[in-house]
Amino acid sequence: MSHPSGSAAQARPAAPSPAGARSFWVAFDLGGTLVCEDVPPLTPITESDVAGLGVTSVEFNNHLFALLGMLFEAETAPGERQTPASEIIDGYLAKHLPTCSRAVVEQITWQLVGGDDTRFLVPLPGALELLADLHRAGIQIVALSNSSLPLSFVRRVLDASGILAFLTMVVLSSECGWRKPSPEAFACLVREAGIDAADTVVFVGNDVAKDIVAAHAYGFLPILVGQDVPATTGFQAVADLLAAGEAVMDIHRAWRTTLPAVAATGHDSVGGRP
Repeated sequence: MSHPSGSAAQARPAAPSPAGARSFWVAFDLGGTLVCEDVPPLTPITESDVAGLGVTSVEFNNHLFALLGMLFEAETAPGERQTPASEIIDGYLAKHLPTCSRAVVEQITWQLVGGDDTRFLVPLPGALELLADLHRAGIQIVALSNSSLPLSFVRRVLDASGILAFLTMVVLSSECGWRKPSPEAFACLVREAGIDAADTVVFVGNDVAKDIVAAHAYGFLPILVGQDVPATTGFQAVADLLAAGEAVMDIHRAWRTTLPAVAATGHDSVGGRP
């Protein structure tokens, strides 16, 4: 983040209130918000990589890219539902590569994108600094992102970049079966992370419709980064907002109580939070 040394510490809110009180969460989108989505340099698959699988390296490469294509199609299919990546991978392997397991595919793919030295999903400028500031302040940090890739693989990539260490939960559409802007995707995050109805959640994303409008409709406080808003500017907006601490939580709670109640579901916005 582009701030003078020490300014982030001055902007930090107080630590969360005691158990049972309201909590502050920051939820991030991943691609284009925290990390770069560019495809990294690829390391060729060798014959030793596929030894014992009954296929050549060229054949495995063809299978792998066919499988990646199917995963991408699932993410971009019409509607907001998404077939889980595990189902797609297991189905493909059973039909085309019965000697290969999902774990083997993930390991070879990991080597393909550079292994521990991968440049895939590298943090955007200021991302790690902001996450470190939030972590030191005791803020709970989670991620909700649309993705075509399995959660286990994405977590491995985020671990290599240092981002995963700051996240208490990562929810992907490829795992939960719902894509943003569906309220069901946000509901998955709330359930998995254990976010309470009284908590304040700031959602940071780079897509106006899928992140900002959808998060607002769900009852989160949205902040836009990317597009025409430089990442460092958006990250500073997060720090500035959280600097207000309890005051922001009070304003957010008051705002949410003005939203129309939906008696049948107990939600306070369209498809929104309980």
